[in-house]
Amino acid sequence: MSDRNVVLLSPILVLVVSFLNAWLFGLWLDKWAFVPIMLINWVLWTFFVLRYGGGDGFSVQSSSQKTPRAGSKHFRAGRFIFRFQYL
Repeated sequence: MSDRNVVLLSPILVLVVSFLNAWLFGLWLDKWAFVPIMLINWVLWTFFVLRYGGGDGFSVQSSSQKTPRAGSKHFRAGRFIFRFQYL
């Protein structure tokens, strides 16, 4: 199976695994089944992003760096407005 097909089928695969996971852990852990469900979902999504996400534009270092426009006047004005919009 090509990478493109795996990427296209990954949401369906995650949903199927999540359903089976919820059913099996629901029988065993009852109300606490959400803990392994969330852990397995995070692991699956992380795997698909790191394995098939492509290496050109995504890395932990590049995603945590400050954007070049973060210091511009427009960015600061927007941030100021966003902070006080609910007062």
